[in-house]
Amino acid sequence: MKTTVYVLPLAMWIVVLGIVTGLSSCSEEYIRDHGNGKPAVIDYVRLCDPAKADSAIYEAEMLSTIAIVGTNLQSVNSIFFGKTEAALNSSLVSPRAIIVTVPFSLEMSDNMRLVTVDNKITDYSFRTYIPAPVLRSMVCEYVEDGDTAVLKGDYFYEPLQLVMADEKAVEIVSCSATEIAFIVPDGAVEGPLTVTTSYGSTSSDFYFRDKRGLITDFRTHEWGNSYLKGAVSDVDGVDGNYLLLAAPAVGAWVWNNDLSGCYWAKDGRGIEPIAQGMADTLALKFEVNIIQWSDVPMLFWFKTSDQEFSVDDNNAQYHWKPWLNEDGTVSNAATGGWTTVSLPLADFNTNKEETSSERILGEMSQYTDFNMMIFGAQTDASKKYPVEIRIDNPRIVPYHVHSK
Repeated sequence: MKTTVYVLPLAMWIVVLGIVTGLSSCSEEYIRDHGNGKPAVIDYVRLCDPAKADSAIYEAEMLSTIAIVGTNLQSVNSIFFGKTEAALNSSLVSPRAIIVTVPFSLEMSDNMRLVTVDNKITDYSFRTYIPAPVLRSMVCEYVEDGDTAVLKGDYFYEPLQLVMADEKAVEIVSCSATEIAFIVPDGAVEGPLTVTTSYGSTSSDFYFRDKRGLITDFRTHEWGNSYLKGAVSDVDGVDGNYLLLAAPAVGAWVWNNDLSGCYWAKDGRGIEPIAQGMADTLALKFEVNIIQWSDVPMLFWFKTSDQEFSVDDNNAQYHWKPWLNEDGTVSNAATGGWTTVSLPLADFNTNKEETSSERILGEMSQYTDFNMMIFGAQTDASKKYPVEIRIDNPRIVPYHVHSK
């Protein structure tokens, strides 16, 4: 049998190879870049939170992240929620899913539109809405009647109303999406604040002038003990007497009783737990006015009534360093006035030298005493710095993530 061999010209081989190559990669990459003449298909939308990922959703608040699940999604190059276009990350777009953050707009919408590179449009009924206000913190939780307080949060859109715990409305000085400045009314009471907008109403987890879990307010001899304590002053205080820690020059590992303050139950209200509950659900809060402080950490720790004062024991410590910059340098941590600080008790996990980060506080009912002291290693051990720090109202309160 004679076999016939056909020899194709070079130009013909080029055409054939081009066809084969095109067929073999009519592929995800090609469709992503050129489309395939088909619109995207949406099966459902879900949240990206793993705990809620099994449930389809038909609405989402703005700035939340969602997953659009369907087919032929790889060629989608724009998504609109109403008239507002979302920002797409190509690495989060696949044939079966797109992860996207709902963009913010003061106009809520009922429609989501997907557009492919070859201009095929898919409309999907999906509602977006502005969330209710979020109340995160106050610059300072202790502000006198008649003075200006500042509330921080999100979604503060006018018209809005801010009321105190007794439902007394306040005078608002200024307002932005993330901050409200207001005049504290006469006779203001302790408790949560409530903000109401057109999109909902929210009360704060934190309290204005919070006395819950108060360890001491430094107003009586019961505030601490006669051995280790700084001075007590009321000059330019936030709430009467406060603890004053001050020294003209502080260096590494300098022990100075003027730079420490303690509450010991036997010298105070008597032997009783300093707080109740597991440490990882609580935070240490206090008001502070830092005049100057540029190095050496402030150590915080709790102890039992039968333990001696010691920074060398096995109790978990927190080392506070507001003067430490991200690049490892130090600068004056001056606050420019009184401010509220919140330190999660879950972060009390180290020892004096900071060579361990595995200690835990556990159940707080085992502790009766509270200690604070400026002491330890410096970032720049060649220098000494002046220190003046004012502290008031240390307290143990419930910890909330959005209060950081």
